[in-house]
Amino acid sequence: MTTFSQLVDDLCVELVRPDLRPFIAASLNQVIRELHFDEKTEMPVHFGSNRYEVETLSLNPQMAVWPIPVVTRFQFLEAIFLPEYGEYAIQRNPRRVFEVEDNTNFYWYRTGPAIAIGGVAPVTHAKISWFEYLPNLENFPSGGRPATYDPVAENWSYYTVGGVNYALDDASMLRALELTTNWMILRWATILKAGVRNKVYIRLGDEIRARTTYSIYSTGRRQVINSEALNLESHR
Repeated sequence: MTTFSQLVDDLCVELVRPDLRPFIAASLNQVIRELHFDEKTEMPVHFGSNRYEVETLSLNPQMAVWPIPVVTRFQFLEAIFLPEYGEYAIQRNPRRVFEVEDNTNFYWYRTGPAIAIGGVAPVTHAKISWFEYLPNLENFPSGGRPATYDPVAENWSYYTVGGVNYALDDASMLRALELTTNWMILRWATILKAGVRNKVYIRLGDEIRARTTYSIYSTGRRQVINSEALNLESHR
């Protein structure tokens, strides 16, 4: 249990390189994103903790278009269920959906920052499930952090930053956690550290330590995937 900024603090002290703080922070965000890909299969990894669901009633019935909530973090659309008809829309290539033979089913396809849904009848209601990458986190300076975690007392502290009181209520505390940490940092900080160490040693030209830390990081990466990733094929 820790925060992004506290993890950066720990690495700066451990590596005795406070001058590399910006690089360490950037590397930590990069490692978090790397864990969304399997280095062995070179395929994306989907985590249940990154799944979002929405039920929308505001679709245009002629050609329903669902705007992707956060385009820069969108990873994968899992399913679109149409309660009006009790059917799932299936993914289609836009070149095929305009042909009469493919208009016998409900379908969807990606169109820029949105998902288009169409088919044999008007669509106004859909249940949608998708995955997002975790957002990059900011390295807050000491004394300017919305929240910190005390590993000895095992509790969180919330502060007022920029005029915002993050201890005000549950919603404020939740926002503080969203700004300072995420589920990977909370559960897998040791493995994230290994990934950052590897990138720091590569930057410093320390080939021996770079090889050693990469081996540790690679093993840890597999542990995260085996423990947290979903097997979407088994859910079909």
